[in-house]
Amino acid sequence: MEQLLDEILQLLSESLENAEEILKITEEMKEYIRRQDMDSLNRALDMRQTRIDRINFINAAVGKKKKELAAQFSVRHLEEIDKSRYPEAEEIRIVQERIEKTSRQIYGLEKNNLRNAQALLEEFRDTIKGIQRNQKAMRIYNGGSPEKQSILLNEVK
Repeated sequence: MEQLLDEILQLLSESLENAEEILKITEEMKEYIRRQDMDSLNRALDMRQTRIDRINFINAAVGKKKKELAAQFSVRHLEEIDKSRYPEAEEIRIVQERIEKTSRQIYGLEKNNLRNAQALLEEFRDTIKGIQRNQKAMRIYNGGSPEKQSILLNEVK
């Protein structure tokens, strides 16, 4: 049992490290959105997705270890394990709580980032609409033909 608990603890510790890195990246994204730094924002999104994928992989491995624990020792929940005999069970609970706390922080930041990103998207959308209106005006102004010159340009003789 101790070996399985150690393996679960190791996996969850790695998951916590990844969650903390996601939190850091999500905090950085807030600044990228504020500065309208799309290149940095895209890189941060890629790095964050890599961490999320790793956490998903780890969670699957933890699930398998918990099934092993249940099959070998008839333990359905970690709370059923004698923590005085297996202190790893208590450490697992603590790490899981830290993961949950970090996940809540990420969710809060992500909610704000999403709101700010949507506002930025609206700003870009308005700018693009303005450019499109200008292009239409220029086509009309030029008589639909780019070869024709504007009547406002002085003719040079």
